[in-house]
Amino acid sequence: MHPSFAQYMEECLYHPARGYYGSGKVRLRGKAHFWTYPQMLSPLFGRWMAELIGAVLRRWKEDGHLSPREPIRILELGAGEGVMARDVLDHIHEHRNDPAWAPFSHRILYECGEISPALLLRQRETLRDHIFAGRAGVRLQDARELRVATPFRGLVLCNELLDAFPCERLRIRGPGEVARLHLDLSKLGREGDPQGPEVLIPLEDGWLREDGTRGPPPPALTEYLAGMEPLVRDLAGSGLLPVDLVWQPALPSFLRGLGEILNAEGSLGAALLLDYGGTTRHILDPRVPTPHLRVYGPARERAHGTQVYEQAGGQDITCDVDFSEVARLAWGAGMDVRFFGPQSALALAGGSSWGEGAGAYQEEALDLMAEELARQVGFASEVARRLAPVLVKRFQRAPGYWLMVLGPGCVPFPLETLGPQLPLDRRALRGLILSVSPSDLRRTLGGEGLPEEIAEVLKPCGDIAADLSDHGLLHYHARVVEALERNGLLPPIAPAGGPGWDSGPERDRDS
Repeated sequence: MHPSFAQYMEECLYHPARGYYGSGKVRLRGKAHFWTYPQMLSPLFGRWMAELIGAVLRRWKEDGHLSPREPIRILELGAGEGVMARDVLDHIHEHRNDPAWAPFSHRILYECGEISPALLLRQRETLRDHIFAGRAGVRLQDARELRVATPFRGLVLCNELLDAFPCERLRIRGPGEVARLHLDLSKLGREGDPQGPEVLIPLEDGWLREDGTRGPPPPALTEYLAGMEPLVRDLAGSGLLPVDLVWQPALPSFLRGLGEILNAEGSLGAALLLDYGGTTRHILDPRVPTPHLRVYGPARERAHGTQVYEQAGGQDITCDVDFSEVARLAWGAGMDVRFFGPQSALALAGGSSWGEGAGAYQEEALDLMAEELARQVGFASEVARRLAPVLVKRFQRAPGYWLMVLGPGCVPFPLETLGPQLPLDRRALRGLILSVSPSDLRRTLGGEGLPEEIAEVLKPCGDIAADLSDHGLLHYHARVVEALERNGLLPPIAPAGGPGWDSGPERDRDS
């Protein structure tokens, strides 16, 4: 019997004895296998998150949704070693008597839900002082089977969680021609075999279950594939097929559980998802600089590589998140997409605290960040101080990282703190037509008063949103799409029933 890639990835990551996370082989500090932004920018990233949490709580209080004495819960799923949780709580506790925080600081409980017993122990150590003071707690929790006591009053945080959900690998050769990738375990690690361990089984031959029987593909996958058919036809017309698609079977159950929590009677909440990925068009584009499925681990030179069948259980396997699909599933679970934009929007959450004229605040934050770099990584103090602002700029310009806020449309959210966003409708899934010449594109954009460099970054049949975001130009997205539409440089919008994400509920963009 040949297991699916999703089964293989589950074992590699979460097996309690052999898994990368399950056994605690992962290293996130010191000689870290990889850096996530909460660690790289500690404690600054946690400050930004705390300030966004504070802005949300103040809005709820001003609008009469939050009573003066009720407990407030922050639930972080997949909290790593607890660095972001510690930094958020440190910031809140430090400012507990400030007028902005005094109404909330004494009633916040920050909980970490974690699937790995090994990482739970590290979280307990990182958060020891806050746990002792009653401000934090940690517990076993598989986010894919989310169960939380309701009513829930507070925020759910997920930083680079969804990319670690095991995924199926599907090979798309043409419209309706899809095969599921399985593995011949006897060939794992064997060198010189051009096919490697991969075995492709067409979906029309049935979905191979773990018990060896076959049946139809999961309905969620069938719906997903049907929605992307117009995009597959675009790829076929541009000669970009075949492509490999990653699909995460746990996304529907995760978002269904999240919707049940946030929509429960008496609940008041929202979820903040930070991860790398993009729209469905991005997920289908084989020309991206970083593979959609990749590895990280002790051998840092292998980062962003595709050697997923080597060092099984000894490295991270991760994939880009399809935020268009997250949005579709969220709408189906009774939630609204309150915000979708670059992850760097988090830096704006403090208002003027990281904008122009905030030099003293910035210098203090960078000094603290340099101290943490020197302590955790071992940099000399002067090197750490020079590196700190470089890392902040890297975060602000990092391509492919996104922030999505989900929650009931009736719950207010301070969108003004996050800057411009990308509406996840059908227009966001369209790509430049194949026949347009660079000169026509430059002429069209110039005639609309748009910067000429936009013409250099847009790819035919590519993801316009990703292309603009990767170069810090996402704020031009609406104007670019309108200009291309007026000049006939975009194909017709896919008919209803295709990737029509704008068929979701009406969104309250002003709350």
